[in-house]
Amino acid sequence: MNGLSVYQIKVHRKYTGEDFDEDLRTVLRRSGCKNEKIAFIMDESNVLDSGFLERMNTLLANGEVPGLFEGDEYATLMTQCKEGAQKEGLMLDSHEELYKWFTSQVIRNLHVVFTMNPSSEGLKDRAATSPALFNRCVLNWFGDWSTEALYQVGKEFTSKMDLEKPNYIVPDYMPVVYDKLPQPPSHREAIVNSCVFVHQTLHQALLGLMWWKWR
Repeated sequence: MNGLSVYQIKVHRKYTGEDFDEDLRTVLRRSGCKNEKIAFIMDESNVLDSGFLERMNTLLANGEVPGLFEGDEYATLMTQCKEGAQKEGLMLDSHEELYKWFTSQVIRNLHVVFTMNPSSEGLKDRAATSPALFNRCVLNWFGDWSTEALYQVGKEFTSKMDLEKPNYIVPDYMPVVYDKLPQPPSHREAIVNSCVFVHQTLHQALLGLMWWKWR
């Protein structure tokens, strides 16, 4: 992605704050010690508790997470930093110099992509408690997707599903939302079209509920 390595955490049922810290250590070592440009993608659904946001807020504000590297991990980090600095022709000896170089590398190489739903109820709280998520980031607001884009997404997600029915008969009433839908559509094409119809219908219903709630 634009010359950056993509790193995305894999949250599972037993994923904890310790697992998140380990993911952060991995990302910081790669971007800070190995001079690797990384896009760290994190969705709001991955935020299992407030500690996740606190760490991300601190990382964005300072290029580090205090206490993330301690004991043997810190000693290993300093060794890796020294090796990385030497590759750039820098002779840094003290831990203070190495750690300062490390954080500057993180700030230069690590790009955080945080995705969230602007209609979610927790947005206001996140803006208040984690200001760096907003004032240290560029906000990209994605508006409504076009029908064609939604159709292509549905087509991609169903591409590996067995949806072929040679003898498929199109129902008498089937709402066609994609104007380029082949006529008559195949079973697969009809399902993708229906997915788009459901998505757009629910979106309109949600807008109606939001208007009713805030009017």
